[in-house]
Amino acid sequence: MYDQKNKTLLHVNDLSISRNNETVFCGLNFALNMGEALAIVGPSGSGKTTLALALLQKIFYTGHIEIAFQKSKIAF
Repeated sequence: MYDQKNKTLLHVNDLSISRNNETVFCGLNFALNMGEALAIVGPSGSGKTTLALALLQKIFYTGHIEIAFQKSKIAF
């Protein structure tokens, strides 16, 4: 949930994604606050692009993604 006091810009709670009947990740939780940076790193096939697509609301997922800066651009 966006927290004006803590300036939480992105909040991901219990995010799960499956593609081609395989679980990419399950139960992912994190928050990004104003002034912080987020780097998504990992080997090929680990779900980096899948996570980015979920954050952009481009693929189906379960869980909750709340973005406080909906009018801003997200690049990956």
